[in-house]
Amino acid sequence: MPSDTARYGLYFAPSSESSLWKKGCAWLGRDAGTGQVLPQPTSENLAGENIATATAAPRRYGFHATLKPPFHLAKGRTAEDLQQAVEAFCRMRRPFETSPLAVQSLGNFVVLRPRVPSAAVNKLAADCVRVFDHFRLLPKTGELQNRRNKGLSERQEALLNEWGYPYVMEEFRFHLTLTGSFPENVRSIYQQTLQDIFAADCRMNMRVDGLTVFKQPEPDAPFLIDQRYPFLGDTLN
Repeated sequence: MPSDTARYGLYFAPSSESSLWKKGCAWLGRDAGTGQVLPQPTSENLAGENIATATAAPRRYGFHATLKPPFHLAKGRTAEDLQQAVEAFCRMRRPFETSPLAVQSLGNFVVLRPRVPSAAVNKLAADCVRVFDHFRLLPKTGELQNRRNKGLSERQEALLNEWGYPYVMEEFRFHLTLTGSFPENVRSIYQQTLQDIFAADCRMNMRVDGLTVFKQPEPDAPFLIDQRYPFLGDTLN
């Protein structure tokens, strides 16, 4: 374990003033910006379902979409170095929009995803993986094996070895996670409720206008927002 036990992730998080952020945090039961525990919504459709248990895994990470997965800092790198690099990166990026979001299944999870795949967000994620990789401490063999135990394709294995995570580059799927893993019959129950909750937010394009650094101070601790960095380019793509 490195001397600095914190992990950092480069994420997209909606504006803290937005309806999407407020509803996402309320659904998960925690605001990763303030650390505040929030009352979760209830629904007749979910009678008999334990929403707190269903959202336990994503609640720990906070409401977000991963762009560069969490990592420990490499030897010789500091949190201040990372902050400066992210700020410089964002200074040259332009905001853009994706198509409206939709509540969908991704594997065994319920997520929010753009209805139409976004080349701009895929490029942003790939750039984050590449540009900031020198900040990443190489994972231990046990960490890599834990990924392999879930079953990887040949390409995912290659990505794991190169970038420390198998679901990057062409394997990347932009999403904001809303539940833990469930069989299809249970996912469908949650999807119906979540479509109602996020209906207004799914009627408009989603604006991607910055990066947010999330920090996990120590193992098993919940992630918190460390800093938001706006894209400072002049015009929409």
